Amino acid sequence: MSELKLDAVEPGSAIDAGAEEELFRELGQRAAAEVLKRRWEEAGKEAAVECAHCGEPLTDLGLREKEFRTLCGPVRIRRRVGYCRRCRETAVTLDKRLSADNTGITPGLARVICRTALEMAYQPTKELLTDTLGFVPCSAREIERIANTHGASMGEPTEASRPALVRGNGKRLHLTMDGTMIPGLADPQEHRLK
Repeated sequence: MSELKLDAVEPGSAIDAGAEEELFRELGQRAAAEVLKRRWEEAGKEAAVECAHCGEPLTDLGLREKEFRTLCGPVRIRRRVGYCRRCRETAVTLDKRLSADNTGITPGLARVICRTALEMAYQPTKELLTDTLGFVPCSAREIERIANTHGASMGEPTEASRPALVRGNGKRLHLTMDGTMIPGLADPQEHRLK
């Protein structure tokens, strides 16, 4: 990153604080992404020697590039990839060490995505995160997948956490909504709130 030169602030002159904040946020994210890239590429040189599933020795496929999506923006990393001929699967030690799923979304970004998706539907979540972070972290469909995967990992709700069933008088149907869709209808995609 080249050296940044800013004009001096003249006494009494207006300061475009919003533009300066955006500039420094972007510069800070880029600087942090560069540090992550160097650290993770160094760690990514480590090769897995045997398949985690069958124990067979892995064939070293060399360094391969992958884009990881982080809170600092996308970071392209070259990391060592192994291949198991028996299982026909690749193994990448760095991906496991980073706890990044196949999409390359890091835990820090996934946490922010899930927390935001708790409050609003997936498309508004994407728009809010894009505006707040200064880059598009992922699609609304990916946000849905991440939130659903996280929800499934939390396990089944207990009796105490389930809402009480409200019975009607036979003349009315009582529905509950989760904020973005009406559960129990035949096609959740068709009945999703836009």
